[in-house]
Amino acid sequence: MEIDIFGSCISRDPFEFESSHYKPGKYMSRASLVSAVNQHKYPLDYSVDLGSQFKNRILDDDLNKTFNKYMSESKNSVVLIDLIQERYGVVKSEDGLYTFSHDFRTSKFLYDEIIRFDNHFKLFESKIHDITELLSSYDTVILHQAELTPLYHKNEGGMGKLLINQTDEYYMMNSSKYYNLLREYLPNSFTISIKGFYGTENHKWGKGKAHYEDAYQHKFNEAIEYVIENKKDYYYLNNYGILGEEVIK
Repeated sequence: MEIDIFGSCISRDPFEFESSHYKPGKYMSRASLVSAVNQHKYPLDYSVDLGSQFKNRILDDDLNKTFNKYMSESKNSVVLIDLIQERYGVVKSEDGLYTFSHDFRTSKFLYDEIIRFDNHFKLFESKIHDITELLSSYDTVILHQAELTPLYHKNEGGMGKLLINQTDEYYMMNSSKYYNLLREYLPNSFTISIKGFYGTENHKWGKGKAHYEDAYQHKFNEAIEYVIENKKDYYYLNNYGILGEEVIK
């Protein structure tokens, strides 16, 4: 069974572990849902050369608004979503909205306005019906309520700490508002929330605020199977176990 992914590597990487019983379908990465539902293509002529075919394709997808086509044509019934990229906000250029991603910034594209933080959430809220329509082709939407972790296991032992910037801090304090909104408007959605794990310097992409230790990846794969088989949310706290509704509430 294949599962489409709209999110970041924190949702894509676990599929490479032997504990995964599923395969990744379409991978729509480094993009905001706010940008995805805006149908205006980038208005200026541009060329993309980020030194990676994957990076070029991902940025081009966002600028050319291919997400509706991807999702409407997908033969997969499940989509997995995380909102890590929402923390970067979007930029406005004429009538278009585009993810203010690292790749967008590196390419130095022109724009009129940056929309971030509380203004971005208000925009997300105003687009919620468009977002639910975008996801309407799927029978099941799995919300991976992924968190950032500044703490990581160092290769030589001990713990290290990554700097948290204003963008990260806002996401850490406010991401639950985004997920709560999606849960409210997506009756076919189920949540995966895994807490109590740390990052690792030994990650395939190196240390990063969303580059978790292998134990997280295995627990995530267990969660995916649980949600699909039971059609229930999966809230897990390390060294405690699966949290029941009475604990969550």
